[in-house]
Amino acid sequence: MEQIYPLTEQRIQAYAGMNVCAVLKTGFRQFGLLERCSGGAVYMGEAASTTNYAKKQQIPSSKISAASDKNVAKIELSDIAFLLLLV
Repeated sequence: MEQIYPLTEQRIQAYAGMNVCAVLKTGFRQFGLLERCSGGAVYMGEAASTTNYAKKQQIPSSKISAASDKNVAKIELSDIAFLLLLV
């Protein structure tokens, strides 16, 4: 794994089409194919899956939402603690 830093749209967009793991500030993890980064959010493709390592009550349901395409997860940049490239 390689950390993607800084968490800016321009930097993250360079990794579009690659597998990544977004670790949210709550401890929630989202794995998937990075579709794009725009409008202050990261969009992860249909290969995305989730793993919860934090207590359930700490994870607001609004942190990861479906984008217009139901197979794409939208995560706000402000909610991400770490973004990791899976190599």
